Amino acid sequence: FTLKLFDLCYDNIKTLRINGETVAMCFLLPCEVDGKKAKYIYGFTVKEKYRGSGYGKALMEQIKNETDDILILRPANEKLIDYYKQFGFCEIKASNQKGDISVIPTDSYANLCEKDKKGEYTAMVYGLETDKTLYFPYSLA
Repeated sequence: FTLKLFDLCYDNIKTLRINGETVAMCFLLPCEVDGKKAKYIYGFTVKEKYRGSGYGKALMEQIKNETDDILILRPANEKLIDYYKQFGFCEIKASNQKGDISVIPTDSYANLCEKDKKGEYTAMVYGLETDKTLYFPYSLA
């Protein structure tokens, strides 16, 4: 999977480098939300020794400033919900079975997806109304 991710999505990697070292990174995977351009932020991480230094915030602000697209992510755990809220993300209900609006992977992202078995879960969005439910039935293998 890791090789497929890098092979198919290399052009979608966003990094923050300090003195030649990558300190934070993520993938910005292309998708659509009800016909509007969106990016699914996947694998957002800060190198452990740099956590708490503001580099994650710097990368997220850079992403937000460089696009008008809707941003979507799925926090790895519940503790990260508040972390993403500080960047203006809001919680939204998501489901692999039903929803008011659909997230559709496009381009290289579509080639990595498989059906998610998780049912309902919390997603985070930036630039989208949160009184809706996302139909987001995809997972990365």
